[in-house]
Amino acid sequence: MGWVATAAIVGGTALSMFSSIRGGYAASQAAEYNAAMARYEGKYQKQRAEFEEKQHRREVAKLIGRQTVAGARAGGGTTGSDVTPLLETAKAGELDAALIRYGGEVGSWRAESAADLYEDEADEYKTAGWLGAGSTLLNTVGQYDWKKKYPSPTKKTTSPLVVRYRGK
Repeated sequence: MGWVATAAIVGGTALSMFSSIRGGYAASQAAEYNAAMARYEGKYQKQRAEFEEKQHRREVAKLIGRQTVAGARAGGGTTGSDVTPLLETAKAGELDAALIRYGGEVGSWRAESAADLYEDEADEYKTAGWLGAGSTLLNTVGQYDWKKKYPSPTKKTTSPLVVRYRGK
């Protein structure tokens, strides 16, 4: 009967170790996927900001064109105080374009930082799987009753208080 229990303990330990290692690798793969998606998100943020910046610049150019036409219809010219509203529009447009670009850079940076964090987590998950397997092995070896050559579910020790109570 002792060898059956020993075989069951060895088999259970091996299965538990394998599960721990495999779980670590599975979690690592999930973290690596998250890192890849975060990097994709970073590229998307940058591309979206570039597109929106170009689109905004076109809209500002159209607005300046409409202002120029309206000024010409009113009899104004392209010098002096007639140009001031055009310059203000151009300046505000460039400021908005810079803010759009900055927003894309910040979004891209955040996504890249998240990707770096996910990659670090992937390594940690692998390590945790191996440590869990080692812990399982050490726990099983520690529970084995080496004197009797078969596993002992719990080592029973009598408390000094129980001994005193029994009158021994």
